[in-house]
Amino acid sequence: MKRMFAILLAVVMTVSLLTTGVLAAEPAAHTHEFNQKTLLTESTCLTEGIVVSYCSGEGECELPNRMWSEPLSKVPCEKMDAPLGVREATCTVDGYTGDYCCKWCLSVLDEGEVIPKTGHKPGEWIVDGWSSNWHTTVQVRVCANCKQIVEKQELPVDPNNPPEALVPHDHVFGETVIEIEPTCQTEGLSVTRCTADGFCDIIGRTKTEVLPKSACTPADVRIGAVEATCVTEGRTGDLICKTCLSVLEESEVIAKTEHKPGDWITDALQSNDDKTVQHRFCKTCLQIVDTKETPVVHPESPFGDVFYDDYYFDSVLWAVDKKITAGTSANTFSPDKVITRAEVVTMLWRAAGSPAPQFHWNPFGDVSADAYYYDAVLWAVEKDVTAGTTATTFSPDALCTRAQVMTMLWRAKGSPLAEDAKDLFIDVAKSDYFYAPVLWATENGITGGTGLFLFSPDAPCSRAQIVTFLYKAK
Repeated sequence: MKRMFAILLAVVMTVSLLTTGVLAAEPAAHTHEFNQKTLLTESTCLTEGIVVSYCSGEGECELPNRMWSEPLSKVPCEKMDAPLGVREATCTVDGYTGDYCCKWCLSVLDEGEVIPKTGHKPGEWIVDGWSSNWHTTVQVRVCANCKQIVEKQELPVDPNNPPEALVPHDHVFGETVIEIEPTCQTEGLSVTRCTADGFCDIIGRTKTEVLPKSACTPADVRIGAVEATCVTEGRTGDLICKTCLSVLEESEVIAKTEHKPGDWITDALQSNDDKTVQHRFCKTCLQIVDTKETPVVHPESPFGDVFYDDYYFDSVLWAVDKKITAGTSANTFSPDKVITRAEVVTMLWRAAGSPAPQFHWNPFGDVSADAYYYDAVLWAVEKDVTAGTTATTFSPDALCTRAQVMTMLWRAKGSPLAEDAKDLFIDVAKSDYFYAPVLWATENGITGGTGLFLFSPDAPCSRAQIVTFLYKAK
């Protein structure tokens, strides 16, 4: 019953399709299937991003660059992972926790906080032998961190018990050593020690000199430097003093770089039969930097009944060019005309290169030696492409069905088996002689049926359909 229902449905659909003229047309261009989106360019607070999707449908879109593109809106600023402008607090200078800025535009999103200066850490009292005399002993205390003199005191000398360091001798001062480097904020201190033998070997017998503050020292790296790109301006960054963090040289704007356009890529969604829309993406930022529309120039048809938007247009031009067939007149092809057995074997024979048959024994009384299809019939029988309708007749003028034509094409190709094809048609059963040919043809994109899960095996095969089968099977 299921088989009978399928056959009945196929008959009804065949009649309907023949009536509407749909059956004559093999499926045309497929519907684009943009299933998976790919992020091509990420959006920032300065620039829009872009998403592309490549068509995954079978057919011509298996070629590269059949894509659909979609712009993405700008996004809010995004905070950097680490703050800028961080500096440690010292004895005399406040520190700073640093500002968290946007990773793209460098706008300050979270301001930092001031870290209070630590204050000095005075060490032990040390006698300043140079400043001391027989009446007064001068002592100083130096900060353990910054090495600056932070405290000074003068003590009277007991004449009856003078310090050993004040025993008279000639001081011999050696090399001067800078104990505290001067900065733009603090004075420095140089020390020259007495090297004479005797009591001056005791620590503290020195000559000291205050060094004036120095100029600011530029930091090794500029703060806030950003490279220019083709979509955003850059910044040279502020040159600051490594000690006081004063800005010595303000940042300058770096002009945007030029885009680096790549190859032209076809946008299948915007393209149609009349125009081809193409884009060029920048190799650096991957944004569309150029778009062009090119009018589609359609090849002229040699036939008044074959038009460029017909599914069989390319197939007919190819078949005529390869001399597989010709028109039915000088300016007509008759695409809807049903093909005969003689015409089928002749087209198959010519598509195979018109090989000469090995044997010239003709068992058919209705195939004369001067017929245009004579060699084609002998070749087809010899290669098991087809046989006669009886032992002595070939019936060259008999009309062919879609099942018969697909079976002959399959045999002419060596009867290959489909590797992973699935049953797609309700009117094609495993017990049918044309089951394997139809599966092979479906798997290789030679046919897609007549619609609604039908192959219409018993429907007559037109000239447009057979040249399309041959063109796709070449």
